[in-house]
Amino acid sequence: MRDRTGAHARDRSALALGLFRTPSAYGAVAWIAWFFAYETRLIPWEPTSAEGYVACLATIVAFVVSATLHARSYVGLPEASATASERGVPPSFLAVLHLVGVLGLAIYLRDYAAAVGGIGVFFALLAGASDTLRGSAGNITSPGIQISYIGWLAVGLTTYEVACGRRSRWWHGVSLLQAVGNLLFIDRTRPFSILFTAALLWIVGRPGLSPRRLALSALAMVAGGLAVYLSIALWVGKLQFGGGSGSLPPVVESVLSYGTGGFAYFSRIVGSGEAPALTLERTLYPLFKALSALDLAAPPPNQVNEFYFMPIPTNVGTFLEPFYRDGGWPFVVVGIVLHSVLFDQIGLRLLRTAEPFAMYAWSTLCFTNAIGFFTPKINNLPVWLFLGAAAAALVLRDLMRRSPRAVALLTADRST
Repeated sequence: MRDRTGAHARDRSALALGLFRTPSAYGAVAWIAWFFAYETRLIPWEPTSAEGYVACLATIVAFVVSATLHARSYVGLPEASATASERGVPPSFLAVLHLVGVLGLAIYLRDYAAAVGGIGVFFALLAGASDTLRGSAGNITSPGIQISYIGWLAVGLTTYEVACGRRSRWWHGVSLLQAVGNLLFIDRTRPFSILFTAALLWIVGRPGLSPRRLALSALAMVAGGLAVYLSIALWVGKLQFGGGSGSLPPVVESVLSYGTGGFAYFSRIVGSGEAPALTLERTLYPLFKALSALDLAAPPPNQVNEFYFMPIPTNVGTFLEPFYRDGGWPFVVVGIVLHSVLFDQIGLRLLRTAEPFAMYAWSTLCFTNAIGFFTPKINNLPVWLFLGAAAAALVLRDLMRRSPRAVALLTADRST
């Protein structure tokens, strides 16, 4: 009986670790928690439309079913640190990635400062009127925005390398500077993405991952995420959220408003009978943006949606919004399957390689699902960039390993 009990405990522990690695599990937890908070109506949103209920409940069911079916497959994966001895990123390459990220920040700072009247004005507004500075960001275009995404990748890869024991911990200081530099964008999603993916890679990269350490790490991630959100919200003047019930503390009202607004927005879209555009411009936004730059297609719709007042204003509609507006309910089904079953299948293949770029792509899938209750990310350039980088790295590594000389160079000691 004791052996059977111990076996059951080990089985539950293994399943917990498998779920931690499954991208759908992040979507399931986030959607269940926030949809419940939405339905409590602590924030007085409009009544949920029948169509909104169907879509949200179908999404939750898909996440739960996919996570349950795939968790066992993720259990059998070896620890990343046990299989990564020959798959490290050279320190020189990490340094180049960080430098490119800093270059992107510098270019953006130059362009932003020129638009607001100079570098002195920029930092004065950053310190004392960041909300004003943030309001003007939508009118500024700069190649530094896209180049800075390489800095996100640099932070994630560096964290993973340190966690696996291949790089010394002083690299954390480099990553911290890179992450802090991204605050120049006065954006809350950027630091969430950078810190979330880095935290996941730190957890999976270290040896001896146990359920207890996993639970503590999860709590630390939630606490850290709330701290980052509240700090930035206070900084940019978004903590005091007007138009609500008035019965909640500003901090609670602010968090609940942002956490539940996506459901209200999507419910309004599908409940009002808004006609789909029958296009792919929103779901394949980076592609159409590139085609537009080459004068091969018309510019796609702006990713910043119009505000709806329900009665509280919001302009985000969960990851389902671009799918519905592009192709109606058939596309919504595609979006749900993509974020659940396909993400889990892709994540499984990425984790099996234990390659740093693949690991970062996996963490990006987890983040995309975790934030999907609020806003879509699958149609954003960074996700395409990081998945593409993983695919290119795996193809390149496979080609290099077919050459004996490349194998010798690849497996050489790169310790710092």
